[in-house]
Amino acid sequence: MPPNPTTTARRTASAATPGRPRRPGRSAALIVLVFGVGALAAGCDSGGAVAGPTSPATAPPASASSTSSASSTSSASSTSTASTSAPASSSTPSGTAPTTTAPSTTAPSTSAPSATAPSATAPSGTPTTVARAGTPTVTSTRTATPTGTPAPTAPTAPSPTRLPADGAGGLLVATYGTGGTTALGILGRGTPQQAWDAVAARARSYRSRGTAAVPAFELIVTVASDTPGLGGRYRTRIDSDVIDTYVRTAQANGGSVILDIQPGRSDFPTEARALRRWLEQPGVGLALDPEWRMGPGEVPGQSVGSVDASEVNEVSTWLEDLVVSRHLPDKVFLVHRFTTSMVRDEDRLADRPHLREIMNVDGFGTRAAKLSKYRAFAARSPWPMGLKLFTKTRNDPDLLQPADVLALHPRPVIVNYQ
Repeated sequence: MPPNPTTTARRTASAATPGRPRRPGRSAALIVLVFGVGALAAGCDSGGAVAGPTSPATAPPASASSTSSASSTSSASSTSTASTSAPASSSTPSGTAPTTTAPSTTAPSTSAPSATAPSATAPSGTPTTVARAGTPTVTSTRTATPTGTPAPTAPTAPSPTRLPADGAGGLLVATYGTGGTTALGILGRGTPQQAWDAVAARARSYRSRGTAAVPAFELIVTVASDTPGLGGRYRTRIDSDVIDTYVRTAQANGGSVILDIQPGRSDFPTEARALRRWLEQPGVGLALDPEWRMGPGEVPGQSVGSVDASEVNEVSTWLEDLVVSRHLPDKVFLVHRFTTSMVRDEDRLADRPHLREIMNVDGFGTRAAKLSKYRAFAARSPWPMGLKLFTKTRNDPDLLQPADVLALHPRPVIVNYQ
């Protein structure tokens, strides 16, 4: 009966241990060859796989305010009232056991399906054989991987994107108003897609000057009213279907939406929480318009409203908590103003790391008046600046052009057209 290759290999390995030297010769060479073939056969019989080249796998991709019509030179407000209604692995899974140890031989490489098996480890003192060209390198290890247990792979978390209003050189170019009417701004002109095409064209006029401009909607979703309405709150919430349509249109075109609140005799925290289902979506920000925040006995259009910093901070705390708990990208958080008294105790306004706060200067008037007001508010604001431009000649008789806006210091992070 011919000798068992495995038995011969074991004997050869034993004979090669320290203390029992053998003089190499033709017989020893033959035994080494038999040992190599036998060990390779033993490895294949035990389910061991010969390591082949691996290829890195490609990881899947991680996943609108009534017309702010106060003159820049006056604190009086004129009203437009409307009722409107989301591992890397090699070609061999990471659970594959370390390949069976065997001295390299000139035998062709054998590829077998990846499987886990204990390593067959050569005893200490086994001669090291250098693999010849074209022979896969087989590495010895004394640690066996448990059968069928894949190595854990850390999940790849999506990298949140920051909106261009982060003050890092980007510019939001927005149109302002509400759906279905132009009484409150140009956003209501035509269909939502037509409105998007128009604001995208405005954004291109800034990009042509080397600015990273991104189109956006600023949609008034809570509209101040001069009549008490349901509950005597002097405000109307537009229909949720209208909000859905504008949000979907902006998202489909790769842009963002800012939901604007004119609270009447309600308050900003109450009205903001009513918008949670939309604010839970990425790319949907929030704007507060204190001109329309009425106190007891005040009526929108007859009084110019105001808000205390503590109420603004209450809203920003809630909004940032939403961003963090829902793992959302940073959100735009904008406050409109055109008088110094419109935001009381502004030095107490909080800075939220996950919000892109903006103090937006409203008010219409001559170019000189608008520029003077912008610079005055910029000098005292704790936040980056925004600027509203009125497209009607009677409001802004000498409308600032993109080059004029980009020349402002500090440069605004949003320009919204009403």
